[in-house]
Amino acid sequence: MKKLLFLLVFIPLVSYGQTAQEYTYNAIIKSQNQNYQSALSDLSKAIELKPNYALAYYNRGLVKTRLNDFNGAIDDYSKAIEINPKDEEYFSNRGLVKLYLKDFQGAKKDFIKSAEIKPNVGAYINLGGIYNQLNLYDEAIKNADKALKLDSTTGKAYGLRAISKYYLNDYEGSCRDAYKAKFYGEKMEELIKIVCN
Repeated sequence: MKKLLFLLVFIPLVSYGQTAQEYTYNAIIKSQNQNYQSALSDLSKAIELKPNYALAYYNRGLVKTRLNDFNGAIDDYSKAIEINPKDEEYFSNRGLVKLYLKDFQGAKKDFIKSAEIKPNVGAYINLGGIYNQLNLYDEAIKNADKALKLDSTTGKAYGLRAISKYYLNDYEGSCRDAYKAKFYGEKMEELIKIVCN
């Protein structure tokens, strides 16, 4: 009878233990509902259960970014990359945080790596933005062109190219691209006023 009672008490406790994947899934839902502290707790539990679970580190990096813990986010993205260096999103998100912190060279390396793993519009646009910050407008245009090659309806790429052309004194080209960017939903009215008159 004591064994049966032990089993009846012990089995429910075991069956309700969550896996690292379940903690991560729950954390994603909590994060979408802006319950960041609880999501952070669940992701830390997932990592405790499965220390080499890249997806948990990645999602914890996303949550830390939302909480403005940028150095913590970079650490978590870096750990996710260490575990799985073939996921372009890990590099892109770490690059975005570095960009926010004005670490242009570090961000540039991450976006280049993201695009090497899997050519993607976001990495090319972000790279182009960095090149604009560094006054390397021809490089910015090359990256906007790469983004447009992948998706010719990307307003941000036309906008990036319009701004780059403006700084290169190609006002006619800037005007054309500004109108295309506006057509695809970007706010370009100020630049259009300057270059299209």
